[in-house]
Amino acid sequence: MSSVSLKGVSKTYAGVTALRPIDLEIPQGEFLTLLGPSGCGKTTTLRLIAGFIEPSTGRILFGGDDVTDLPPQKREIGMVFQDYALFPHMTIGDNIGFALAERGMPKVEIAKRVKELLELIRLPSVENRYPTQLSGGQQQRVAVARAVAHSPRVLLMDEPLGALDLKLREAMQNEISAIHRTLKITTVYVTHDQTEAMSMSDRIAVMNDGIIEQMGTAKEIYERPTTRFVADFVGQINLLDGAAHGTDNGLLAVSVAGAILRVPDTGASGTVSIGVRPEQMSLIAAGVPVPAGHNAIAGIVRSRMFAGNRIRLEIDAGTAKPIAVEAHPNTPTVEPGASVRAVWKPEHSVLLTR
Repeated sequence: MSSVSLKGVSKTYAGVTALRPIDLEIPQGEFLTLLGPSGCGKTTTLRLIAGFIEPSTGRILFGGDDVTDLPPQKREIGMVFQDYALFPHMTIGDNIGFALAERGMPKVEIAKRVKELLELIRLPSVENRYPTQLSGGQQQRVAVARAVAHSPRVLLMDEPLGALDLKLREAMQNEISAIHRTLKITTVYVTHDQTEAMSMSDRIAVMNDGIIEQMGTAKEIYERPTTRFVADFVGQINLLDGAAHGTDNGLLAVSVAGAILRVPDTGASGTVSIGVRPEQMSLIAAGVPVPAGHNAIAGIVRSRMFAGNRIRLEIDAGTAKPIAVEAHPNTPTVEPGASVRAVWKPEHSVLLTR
């Protein structure tokens, strides 16, 4: 196992910048997810770490070893792809043991290692089957076992669950997390699925336009996004544009759609955006007093949607987009057309200036 360091690493293809110079430190044993939309640079970063492509600038280190100029086969990595990439003509046992056989490990030791890994992935009886005889989730577990069979320094996973249905994807998230907890291999995981990233990762690097916009734990990124892009990409959020008007009792006053809202003061001025998660808001009828110390913005219920464990309401409040509020299904019914106010505590707001 190794830590991974990227120092000023960038990548340009024929004059097009896929990755701007980034510095990235991944401690040994960490599960780091590169999260972002298509074209943000996350897969390019993974391919640079793997050695599939060469950086235009910068150096890549595993532990204290500079691997920038080493080919993939000499970097001691494990790789898991979206399409499993198992050898269809080989049994599951031979697939898992392939890298060990290539390294000249004795057959007895290979058999022992394959048995250990089949127990780890909870498929102890499939050694003599072929990939086509397994489900998609089982094949992906085998692909993970094959990638870690030779105890790689770094495990790289490129959207490995993208081809699975929702229930199977959720189950595999748990499987991969359990394998990581057991083996503690430094893991770099690429996905565009925010729920996947938040449920599995020690830390998340949110990428956009070839840069890392923010890095932190799932809780940090969800509760305290530092940019408008991160706030909007990770989870659902209301972005309320307004103008800062100085401080009021230690809070910054911002005018939004005729209302004065208060948020934690960051020293910002001019045009700003207030971010509020839908689950942090609640609704009160137009004539009900606003709870002391709460923000409030008036509007009309535009729509009401039942979503199983929650009800999602949209409020027309004169803002650029309707305000979304999420409520428990047992909340008293509020029908479209009702006059309401969305209320929330100032500390549940985050101020965004870019």
